[in-house]
Amino acid sequence: MNPSTKSPQKPEGAGRKRSGSFLRKFFDISDRSYWDMLSNAGTVGLHMVSCTVIGLAMGWYLDKWLDTRPWLTMTFLLFGIAAGFRNVYRETRRLQRTHFDESVYSEDSGKAPGERGSERKNDK
Repeated sequence: MNPSTKSPQKPEGAGRKRSGSFLRKFFDISDRSYWDMLSNAGTVGLHMVSCTVIGLAMGWYLDKWLDTRPWLTMTFLLFGIAAGFRNVYRETRRLQRTHFDESVYSEDSGKAPGERGSERKNDK
């Protein structure tokens, strides 16, 4: 090959986009709150699915052992679904309380949630 027909060497890393540049365009991924919300959403989904699968598995094994098909499978599946909804409800309430406390904390001039209104009690 003729050296004059070779294309010039690009510096290392030139022409390639950095990984995650697509996400950086839409999200400020350096902000920890995005990652916290994403992990909490994943946790809520896992609670629902895992409770349902565990209830189904318990009912299936009990049906197999006691030869009562399909009653225990359906019963424990319903228990698993109910437990999943209960966990989702509890997790959502916890996230709402945390979000409310953080928003009140940021609006209340840097005072912790337990310290709000304490100066009013002492002003007599």
